[in-house]
Amino acid sequence: MLPVSLLELWRQKGLRHYGSMQRALIDPRQWQPVLDRWIVSPPDAVRPIAIALTSFGALVYYRKLTPTDEQWPIWIRSRKPPAI
Repeated sequence: MLPVSLLELWRQKGLRHYGSMQRALIDPRQWQPVLDRWIVSPPDAVRPIAIALTSFGALVYYRKLTPTDEQWPIWIRSRKPPAI
């Protein structure tokens, strides 16, 4: 479901901060509940997957729309994260 290039980056470098702590690759499982509260998708839709977080609180996600069409990266920013 995720791009091979991203999976390879995670495998080689791990989940960590980049760019003087301005961006972090994150574990999608930990941030998925937050993303699901921000983006409500129909039950049969492809859900976006959280992949990174910025130092300004923007959550970056990826979504595969069709075999040849994808949204990547998309940034969502909120002053206050939703309560889980």
